[in-house]
Amino acid sequence: MMKVEVLEKSAASWNGTVYARYPGECPEITVIKISIPPDTVLPWHTHPLPSSTYVISGTMTLEDRRSGEKRVIKAGDVVLDSMNEAHRGFTGEEACVVVNTYSGAPGTPLSIPEPGEDPEFTE
Repeated sequence: MMKVEVLEKSAASWNGTVYARYPGECPEITVIKISIPPDTVLPWHTHPLPSSTYVISGTMTLEDRRSGEKRVIKAGDVVLDSMNEAHRGFTGEEACVVVNTYSGAPGTPLSIPEPGEDPEFTE
């Protein structure tokens, strides 16, 4: 028999921010796999659309720029990413591999760097 397990379900992101109204356009779903080397600090960035992260391996710390709140995520964890709020992630001594899923209108960037920061990634 098939087993279904809900890994995460919420109307708010990991830092407690309630998601804004969902866009009325036809959505475009993007799923990417990101391999982050050890001792890497990602740039401060925002996501203009709903997204989630599933950790395949390793550990990463998420940090909210406004509050300074941090959350450690590890293999098997799911996190609902904050939307329109600056945050970043960083790894320690081990690499981290994640799968991110984004849902938004076609042409919407997946990640927007904060002023003076490099892009989080290139597609």
